[in-house]
Amino acid sequence: MSIFPRESVSLASRWLAPAFIALSLFGCAQPDRPRLNAVNLPPASLPTYTAGDTFVYTDGTAEPLVRRVSGVDGEMVHWTTEKGFRFSTYRNFALPRLDWDGDRSSGRMLNSLTPSQLWPLQPRKKAQVTASYSQNDKANGTSREYDEFWKCKVNAARPVTVPAGTFDAFKIICRRYDATRRNVTRTHTWFYAPAVGHFVKRIKKYNRRPDQVLELVAYQHAMG
Repeated sequence: MSIFPRESVSLASRWLAPAFIALSLFGCAQPDRPRLNAVNLPPASLPTYTAGDTFVYTDGTAEPLVRRVSGVDGEMVHWTTEKGFRFSTYRNFALPRLDWDGDRSSGRMLNSLTPSQLWPLQPRKKAQVTASYSQNDKANGTSREYDEFWKCKVNAARPVTVPAGTFDAFKIICRRYDATRRNVTRTHTWFYAPAVGHFVKRIKKYNRRPDQVLELVAYQHAMG
């Protein structure tokens, strides 16, 4: 399914078209709706991605945020952004990222996780993971290794309204804990819509900095 025009575009306009559409749709964003009753959805299988799949989000600023699939290798999905930032995730996007390469740092996960945890999605499913990382700081040339401990759960699906429309979406809540595994340091909340095949909204809550909210503005599947 796509809400982009289907006409052929040049390589450059593949990046520009989602941005222009995102800007035009951003002005039509609807206000938050009251919480609606849960809806019954069948268990959702892991999403399938194809190189060229494009998702455009807004974080409340004027600049659209583009996430484009640059390649797929089994359970691993490679992504690029409108600014050239590269990162990889499992098809299970709720798990910690596998690697990244940006202007300030790069890093990779040192261990492997079970990609199917929580899936097929259905309410009350839970999982916990520990991800070990090696990170390089490009500014000062230093490196470090560290662990992340996460607990995730799936809540009932409900309608979620974003600039791209209203979608029935499962709510996935993942909390990161400190080294004691007692105190929550960060919470990621994902709203996954099977009709889109990706998350339509993501909320990141931090202890010491402002929250970040992404909402889907437009999307295009390369094969659809």
